[in-house]
Amino acid sequence: MRTGNLKILFLGLLASTGMFRALPTTTYALVELAGTVANDVNNAGEVVGHSLTGWVYGVTNKRSIHFDARFLGDPSIRYSGISPISVNAINDSGVLAGQLVLVGGISNAFVYGRTGPAIILPQGTTANGINAGGTVVGSGTFDQGRTRTAFIYDGTNVLTLAQDSPKLYAINDAGLAVGSVAPRSGDDQAASFVHGNAEMLNLAGLAALIHPGRDIKRTSVARSVNNAGQIVGQISHPRDTNAEAAGFAFRYTDGVATDLGSLGGNLADARGINNHGVIVGTSGTKETNSYFDDNHAFIYADGKMVDLNDLVTSGADRWILTSANAISDTGFIVGQGIKVL
Repeated sequence: MRTGNLKILFLGLLASTGMFRALPTTTYALVELAGTVANDVNNAGEVVGHSLTGWVYGVTNKRSIHFDARFLGDPSIRYSGISPISVNAINDSGVLAGQLVLVGGISNAFVYGRTGPAIILPQGTTANGINAGGTVVGSGTFDQGRTRTAFIYDGTNVLTLAQDSPKLYAINDAGLAVGSVAPRSGDDQAASFVHGNAEMLNLAGLAALIHPGRDIKRTSVARSVNNAGQIVGQISHPRDTNAEAAGFAFRYTDGVATDLGSLGGNLADARGINNHGVIVGTSGTKETNSYFDDNHAFIYADGKMVDLNDLVTSGADRWILTSANAISDTGFIVGQGIKVL
């Protein structure tokens, strides 16, 4: 297994984050970014995230983002020198999407093509995902936070979704978006969206494995989708007074849900999948009730989940990698970790 070497970039503080580059080998080397949270990575290895402001990490350096911005449909109203609070997604053309806050504390999703002004999207939203064509998806609230909504922006128009309190997290190049709906208040269920029409994923087989025979609430979310339509996410039962927390990372392909297993704990969560079907996420390593106790980052390929901590050959003695959040087709991975001093 430990043959060859590759580059991993990881942030440098407690609960910090970073980036891996996966080569056709099985070992990884660690490079720190320092003091920020990494959210996404493209095939060129550009990483985006946030700390006090949104940022982009290129080939050699991390820099804060500043841009002029205008409202969609109203070019007369412009803002100069805006720094977004978070950059959440980047595509292979380098187009950025995330969240900014305007004067008065109003939050808005944005999309920025790195030239010209950024486009300010609906009030109260944040952009979570972007595909190769620049279509952006996101979520938010209106009515002072009482109503949950989601949106799809195709570069020209915004399609707003409000039925069943939707959330959108990712979209593939064919326009298949994924996230969740809540037909009953607070009861999120993983869903896919085609042209804005939601269809809940059939996760009944996995749900039955969580405290079987118990009449308990089970929630789920779809977090990422690749161009083959493979969807990954989590189905779980939150900890309460009636049952211990439990949750499965899943892959959903052609209507069939597969439990990806865990690294030994009660909880696992799949957070990203690339076009080769390689999945990354986080998993507990011990049977505890806490989602944050003893979590390790994982990579899943060829039917096997592997702890990323076991694959790092440089810097592993100073880090515990706790979560992997996204993976590019070229093998770059972004995630989170704890630096051991």
